Amino acid sequence: MKHQSMRQIITLLCLLLAPATLGDKVWADSKIYLVRHAEKVADGSRDPALTKEGQARANWLATYFKGKSLDTIFSTDYRRTRATAMPTADEHNLSLILYDPRTLEDFAETLKGRKGQTLIVGHSNTTPVLAGLLIGEEFEELDERVYDHIYVVSIADDGTASLSIEYSEPRTVLEVTELKSSIEARLAVMAEVAHYKWAQKLAIEAPEREEAILRSTAMQAVELGLGAGEAEMAVKAQMKASKLVQSAQFKAWKNSPPTGPVPDLEGNLRPKISKLTEAFLKSLKAAKPYLSSCHTAAALSRTDMATPDVWHAATSALLPEGGCP
Repeated sequence: MKHQSMRQIITLLCLLLAPATLGDKVWADSKIYLVRHAEKVADGSRDPALTKEGQARANWLATYFKGKSLDTIFSTDYRRTRATAMPTADEHNLSLILYDPRTLEDFAETLKGRKGQTLIVGHSNTTPVLAGLLIGEEFEELDERVYDHIYVVSIADDGTASLSIEYSEPRTVLEVTELKSSIEARLAVMAEVAHYKWAQKLAIEAPEREEAILRSTAMQAVELGLGAGEAEMAVKAQMKASKLVQSAQFKAWKNSPPTGPVPDLEGNLRPKISKLTEAFLKSLKAAKPYLSSCHTAAALSRTDMATPDVWHAATSALLPEGGCP
């Protein structure tokens, strides 16, 4: 937080001085938990907030840490890290202590001399690096799409450190995340399609075009090793969602018509949609083994990129029967 209390500043100074006063002593009950911030809004800003998914993960972490004896919580000074840490801080009646992710080596030395249980909230390019510094190994940065790792560093009374990795919910399955991204990317083009149809006074429904897409889908499905029926059902779901997007745009434009140049349907949009549909089918093939369980398919259950009705239309056929909470 930009405006820290004097108490927080004094506490941080005491922690930084701890190694000098403790010497080489390392406490047997030292345990350090390191997590990356939860899912963030993709708004292109330097300091985005958490998405609804991210807020849910932050609350899950508070439940996970409820039975643990945390005495200190560190966070970098960003909205996404602070918001991830706050539910746990509130649960334990602790204030957040800010740290500088640019000085990880010094921070690691400080942490090695601490007694008790500590939570550290960081980033994809700092959390695994800090965990590695604590145990004397080198770890790669996390994939930007991964949010579920909980690094648990235990420090024995002889100073040796060990690492285990646990996971927050929902688990991050990259194949399912790729599928979600492919659906979002295809839906993102539909406002431009609607603009073209509005300008040309065309109907949203285009049965002949849809049949051509489904024939192409059947051929691609065979090449990818997908069942033609399941591929057709999945693409029909994308079409339904796409038409909902276009219908919403038409409704809005009755009072305020679109401005700007009319998109090029034949030369630009249709080739783009064909590539996006192909990418969707490939990601569907890769994600298929994970879609039978809500535990791994949970990433598909919600998005900030579309209204609930649109997203339900696009994904309900892909989720386990009955849907996922």
